Amino acid sequence: MKKRIGLILLTLVLSVFTLASCGGDYSASIDTEDMYEGGYKGDDVIENGTAVGEGGAIKDETAKIIRIVNINGESKNFEKTTEEIQGQVKDSGGYIESSDIRGGKSYINGSVDERIATYVIRIPADKLDAFLSNTKGLINVTASSESTEDVTLDYYDIQSRLDTLKSKKTALEKMLEKAESLDDILTIQESLYDVIEEIEAYQSKLNLYDNKVNYSTVNLTVQEVVEYTETELTFGERMGKAFSGGWSAFIEAGENIAVGFVYVAPFLIIPIIVGIVFLVIHIVKKRKK
Repeated sequence: MKKRIGLILLTLVLSVFTLASCGGDYSASIDTEDMYEGGYKGDDVIENGTAVGEGGAIKDETAKIIRIVNINGESKNFEKTTEEIQGQVKDSGGYIESSDIRGGKSYINGSVDERIATYVIRIPADKLDAFLSNTKGLINVTASSESTEDVTLDYYDIQSRLDTLKSKKTALEKMLEKAESLDDILTIQESLYDVIEEIEAYQSKLNLYDNKVNYSTVNLTVQEVVEYTETELTFGERMGKAFSGGWSAFIEAGENIAVGFVYVAPFLIIPIIVGIVFLVIHIVKKRKK
């Protein structure tokens, strides 16, 4: 009887300890839609205990930032460009999460449509800027945007709760080893299964964050075109383009004038010759008189 009372008291102490550590009614349930189904590498998990500074503040060097970049571009050499993009992904240590290429020749009616490639690319966060610079050099960018999400506080909150649950799991396992009655064993096992379920849910959420933070997402669309779409120019580019266009127009106008003069020359030469002949005759007659 004394052993059973001791087990009950120990269970109550563990429960109070867990509630105090978790600090509120935080739900351990994780939406299944948020679970990442591939590409996560367990070796990328950040070590515990390195993120929180004095007073619970998060250090900048351990900030958990999720970056998502969207790029739309054009290419006159579609096959070469898509091959080079795939090479850039490989060289960056990333991977293509999904890809879709549509368009080209239709075997039904023989028509040819411009092809379009859509990629969801995952790039290591420290290689993202270099990858974007190289990729933008391969295509004519028509639109681009970037969004960031700071999940630092949520990440380390989950990590702290996970550590607490692991400690509780260890304590329950030790209690289970010492339990003697069947009722005690069943009660402890039930609590242990609940803790394990919570640990797995928190760990899945943490793995999801690790993957999204360590591997930034690039949503890339490349369209095959014959001529590039003109994008918005800077003031200097507009001035240069205006001068170049004006000079080209001046040269073209001069050429058109010269061609026009040559075109009407026969109509001008004959009257001039006739006029000269009449003038000469008039001068000769005047001298004779």
